[in-house]
Amino acid sequence: MKKLLYETIKAAEDSWWYRGRSYALSSVLRRYPPIPGEVLDFGAGYGAMFSFLRDFGPVSAYEVYPPCVAECRRRGYVEVFDSDPSIFSQKSKFALIGAFDVLEHIENDVDVLSRLYGAIRPGGIVVATVPAHQFLWSSHDVLNHHFRRHSKASLQRLFEESGFEVVTISYWNCLLFPLAACMRLLGVGGHETLMPSHAVNILLTRLLYLESLLLSFVPLPMGLSLVVVARRTV
Repeated sequence: MKKLLYETIKAAEDSWWYRGRSYALSSVLRRYPPIPGEVLDFGAGYGAMFSFLRDFGPVSAYEVYPPCVAECRRRGYVEVFDSDPSIFSQKSKFALIGAFDVLEHIENDVDVLSRLYGAIRPGGIVVATVPAHQFLWSSHDVLNHHFRRHSKASLQRLFEESGFEVVTISYWNCLLFPLAACMRLLGVGGHETLMPSHAVNILLTRLLYLESLLLSFVPLPMGLSLVVVARRTV
């Protein structure tokens, strides 16, 4: 099952969802740019976010699934950490850590984030995305081995309990929320929506690009996912 999920995610790297998420991340990081330094892609998968993160500095990866580890090394990450001891032993190393749709897969997320805190330089930031709204819980979440979906309040609490100062939290994937929420509540949708026809993929990508322009100025009031920027202050 894990192999199938990873392969589906890899096949969808050029999808509207991946591009839309990158647009959203670009928008919030323009408002809250990281300090210069090294970057970590935490839970890198096959390394789809490498091209996005390398604009901010030399990028390393943390990933434990062996086929993904090999692919990350091929893609050009400076270093690939493939065990908990190897990554949590890094002290004040990274100026920016990206955790993109990773935290919902971790049962003890406070413990992991608290230990990850030590790998960030003072003044460095974590930028993370997670699925939103527990009422949208469905078979899609079970299939993806999620432990939770977040509200803004629960996401802020998670980072504050882990020692971080939350800089901003916003929803993203707002324009598609009404349709997608109805589909999810009806049990429709999932990985197959990541790979629509070429024309639909372009349309959805453009809609999320327009949304990201608004996100450059203000947080969005609703959406299928959340994006957070949190800082290590000391």
